[in-house]
Amino acid sequence: MNGRRGDRSEMSGDAPHGLFDRPVLALDPGFHTAPIRRADVDAAGRIAVTGSHDRTVRVWALEDGILKRTIRLPQGSGNVGKVYSVALSPDGELVAVGGWTTDDLEQIYIFSPISGMLRQRIQDLPEVVNHLAFSHDCDRLAAVLGSGAMRLCARDGIDRWTEVAADEGSADHSNGVAFAADGRFVTTGFDGRLRLYDAAGGLIRSTRTRHARPFGVAFNPADGRLAVGFHDAAAVALYDGATLDPLRPPDLDGIDYENLADVAWASDGATLFAAGQYDDRRGSPVIAWERGGAGPRRVMSAGDDSVTSLRPLPDGALLVATSDPWLGILAADGARRWAHGPKQINHRGQRHDLSVSADGTLVEFHPRK
Repeated sequence: MNGRRGDRSEMSGDAPHGLFDRPVLALDPGFHTAPIRRADVDAAGRIAVTGSHDRTVRVWALEDGILKRTIRLPQGSGNVGKVYSVALSPDGELVAVGGWTTDDLEQIYIFSPISGMLRQRIQDLPEVVNHLAFSHDCDRLAAVLGSGAMRLCARDGIDRWTEVAADEGSADHSNGVAFAADGRFVTTGFDGRLRLYDAAGGLIRSTRTRHARPFGVAFNPADGRLAVGFHDAAAVALYDGATLDPLRPPDLDGIDYENLADVAWASDGATLFAAGQYDDRRGSPVIAWERGGAGPRRVMSAGDDSVTSLRPLPDGALLVATSDPWLGILAADGARRWAHGPKQINHRGQRHDLSVSADGTLVEFHPRK
C-alpha cells in the first residue's frame, strides 16, 4: 500500500517511459479484476469513481451502481499503469488519477468522468502518487507521493492546472490528504507526523502521532475535527483541526483487527467510520461510532477483504471499496443498497482441491464462497 517504486527490473526499457509499444489484449468483465485502491464521490452523491491495480478507472452511477464508463490508462509491463489514487472534483466535472504511470517521472491525469476525455497531464512528479484530493471549491488539487512529498496544483483559467506549492514533507511514504472547507489541508506521513497547510500550501504546523504510520485522514464537516487512521495499528485518533492538539479518541476497547487505515465522517459529521485490514472470519468490517465518535460503536459488513476507501454520501449512506475487489453502498443502518463482488475466482486456501486432466483440457476446482 506504500506505492514506492522499489525494483524496476520488471519494467520494459524499449518503449518510452516503460509503456507498451504495441496493442495489448484486455478482457473486461464489467468490473475491476484487481484490488480497488481508491474510490471517490461527488458532493451531490450522483457518481463515484474507482481506481484499481487492473489499470482502469471506472465511473459508476451511485443511485443504482450501474457502470457508466471505463477509462484505461497507458500500460506497460510490471507495475506501469497501475492506479493508486483517484479524486473526483466536488462538482463532478473532473477526475484526477495518479499511480505508477510510467517508468520515469510520474504524472497525474485529469479526465472528464462523463466523456472519458483526457483534459491534461500534470507531469514530472518524482514519485508515484499515493493519494489525491480536490478542494471544496474545485480550484485546487493536492497530491501526496510515495517519497512523502506534497504537491499543490491550482486551476489556471478553465482547463489548465499548474503547480503552485511543494513540500518534501515526510521522510517516508505519504498516503493521506484531505481538505477543510476553508481551504486548509492536512497530510499524513510514515514518519509519524501530520502536516497542516494553509490554502496556498504553506506549512502551518505539524505534530507527531501516537503511532508510527498515520494513513487516512478526514475533516469533520460540522466542527472541523480531524480523524486519523493508521496502517500499523487498529486505532483511530482525533485532533483539533486548527491546532492539531490531540482529542479524546473513540472507544477502541477490544478491537483486534490488523489496522484501521481508512477513516471518514458522515456528511453531517454525526458518525465516525473506520475500516482497514480485514479479518477473514468476519468479512470486511466497517466500524461506526455515533455522536461524532463519542458514542457507542457498531459494525457493518462490506466485502471479504481489506477496506481501501470509505466515502460518505449526502443522505448518510457510505460508499465502501475493498481489495476483493468489492464495491457497494451501505445505508446508515448498515443495509446494502447495491454491491458488486469479485468477478475472478478466489483460489486462496485451495492447496489440495485443484486438479488438471491428463491432457490439460479440464481443470477441476472448488471456488471459495
